[in-house]
Formats: sequence, C-alpha cells, structure tokens
Amino acid sequence: MTAHAPCFGDDDFSPADNRWKDINGLRDICDPILYVCGRCPFRAACIRQVNPAKAAFDGVCGGRIWRDGTILAAIDGADDSELLAPVSRQSCGKKQGVRAHRRAAERMCTKCDNHLNRHEQLALLLDEAS
Repeated sequence: MTAHAPCFGDDDFSPADNRWKDINGLRDICDPILYVCGRCPFRAACIRQVNPAKAAFDGVCGGRIWRDGTILAAIDGADDSELLAPVSRQSCGKKQGVRAHRRAAERMCTKCDNHLNRHEQLALLLDEAS
C-alpha cells in the first residue's frame, strides 16, 4: 500500500548516516521535504510499516522527522491518531509513563494525557504568577 506514497524510493526520506553528522545536518536534509507528507494519505500506514521508534529510525516518516526513533518535528496537521496505539505501563500517569509513550512513538494513554494536562496547567499558573 505505501508503495504508492509520494516518498516511495526517495533516499532523502531515510538519509544514510554518512550524509549528516548531527541533528542539524539531518534537519537540513529532512526539513525541505517534510511538506511531501502534508497531503499524503499513507502517514499512519507509513508509521506502522517503518515502526520508527522500534527501528531507531532517522529521517522522515508519517509526517514527522525522526532521530533515533524520537520525533524531532512534525508537519502542521500531523495527528496523534496516526501514531501507534498506547501501551499501558505501570509508569502510566507519571513523568516516566509520558516519556515511555514518546519513546515508543505512541499516542498518550488517558492517565499520561491527564498527567501532561495537569503539569501544563500548573506551568501556566506559575508563569502568570511570576
């Protein structure tokens, strides 16, 4: 199915390690082509096929720039529903659970989403107080 994706066969979407030295070099290659994912109907399928978190992927996949399986940037309109379904962990609802979902390129479970929302609200209150 993803063989019909506009990026199929384009090496810039998964640049060889010898083409870049650091995150900035990877971004220099990937930022200009990220727009290709904008209207692509295969973003979720791409993430399922490549499984960037497990594969420690570097490059563009599913409307996102990845480095070592972690999302560096996403195209406007990238939807968390395109990411893998969340796995329930003992650490869910805590900072470690949020980190585990991000590392696995999953959506946040309800507990971790609530944890994030509480901390974002607290950060806003602290900003307003200062």
